Amino acid sequence: MESLAFAALTHHAGIKAAVICVTLLDRLKGDQGRLSLDGHGSIAVKSPRRFKLVQQESETYD
Repeated sequence: MESLAFAALTHHAGIKAAVICVTLLDRLKGDQGRLSLDGHGSIAVKSPRRFKLVQQESETYD
């Protein structure tokens, strides 16, 4: 989601850019990342203005 906004911003500015997504895993503990459910949605609480902006921008691209 953030990479789309980053790519759009740099494209609009005429700057060449690339996005690389990486996930680090310990294969001895399994092949899937573990997420805690406690932190889900915390971005909306910590920075509601930023979350609302990202939400509006993502709806623009749908």
